[in-house]
Amino acid sequence: HQVEMLRHEESPLWHLGRIAPNVREQELRNFLGSFNFNGQMVTSKIAPFSGGEKARLALALIVWQRPNLLLLDEPTNHLDLETREALTDALAQFEGTLVLVSHDRHLLRATTDQFIIVADGKLQPFDGDLDDYKDWLFKTKLATKANAAG
Repeated sequence: HQVEMLRHEESPLWHLGRIAPNVREQELRNFLGSFNFNGQMVTSKIAPFSGGEKARLALALIVWQRPNLLLLDEPTNHLDLETREALTDALAQFEGTLVLVSHDRHLLRATTDQFIIVADGKLQPFDGDLDDYKDWLFKTKLATKANAAG
């Protein structure tokens, strides 16, 4: 699900109801509430929602469907702080496989347990955490400069 696929003249409740037609409305409302869609916001058209609110709704729709695999490329770009935190929390609780490309260190620390380096068209497992990666990058840049100079 992507933000661009949302119908702006419909509500969060309508969107969730489309993918869960046999679920009681109260259960849908409770679920949407866990993504901070409360009160009248649940039945309001999404057209005036901020970009972050629309992204949060798209995330809620994805999480509801409980996929086994999520592929996310810079998912926190253009999100407000509240939505970034909601995304981080949801991904930290995600039980499937997550492939995440991000420069957001907070998100990476909260959601990942394995790092893979993508360089020169190859994938290479990285044995370490985010701090180790930062050190590795620094050493790699130094080595590259030394090779270029020498």
